[in-house]
Amino acid sequence: MADTGKTLPNLVREVIFFYVKHYYDKYLTTHNINQMDEAHITAFIQQYYTSKEKELREYVRTNLKKNLGAGYNSMAVENILLEMSSDPDMSKERIKLEIEDYQKTR
Repeated sequence: MADTGKTLPNLVREVIFFYVKHYYDKYLTTHNINQMDEAHITAFIQQYYTSKEKELREYVRTNLKKNLGAGYNSMAVENILLEMSSDPDMSKERIKLEIEDYQKTR
């Protein structure tokens, strides 16, 4: 993860998608399904992204601190997280598209 060729916004995005995919796989196992239809995806996003925003933000911070070490810039990370929360519809749509793509490729 500490690939120096990656920008901070891309690293944040990767951490978030890793978090979402972890819970996506767990959701599939728990509900004994192979993939989600659009209604399931929407409910999943509400349960694991929207309602757990605080936990997700902390996960991003912790993960980036661990992986970037002295290169971690809390102000930059907070600005990215703030920008994401300023347009929640766009963030949810992006997560939905990532889940749909993930379902096609796994």
